[in-house]
Amino acid sequence: EDSIGVWLVLGRNWGSIIDRDHFREQMENHAVRNNFFNLLKNLGDEYWIGVPGAPKIKDIKTVFELVELVKKAKVENYFIIGCEINSFSKRISSENISKTVLEEFRKLYPLYEIMWHK
Repeated sequence: EDSIGVWLVLGRNWGSIIDRDHFREQMENHAVRNNFFNLLKNLGDEYWIGVPGAPKIKDIKTVFELVELVKKAKVENYFIIGCEINSFSKRISSENISKTVLEEFRKLYPLYEIMWHK
């Protein structure tokens, strides 16, 4: 009720299992995981990864830390990369909400391209 979430989500309980397996495979490729890490770090300080015990993205210092977080993600839980925007923020005012949501999805889409099994 007090925020709007902008999330990139992989399903739980075997939903998105093909994407999860693909994503884990992608994280074995050094070039892909470095690219993913850089894209992730450029999201902004308000972003987080929905893995129990995960630090905020701004506090993930190395590619190795990121890979370990991906490995910790359990299929029973959603895997989320997201942010919450306070409902009183000017970023989601009537004039700005469309622009804000599109900007956030623009940042998340390259990550989705890496995670999604095509």
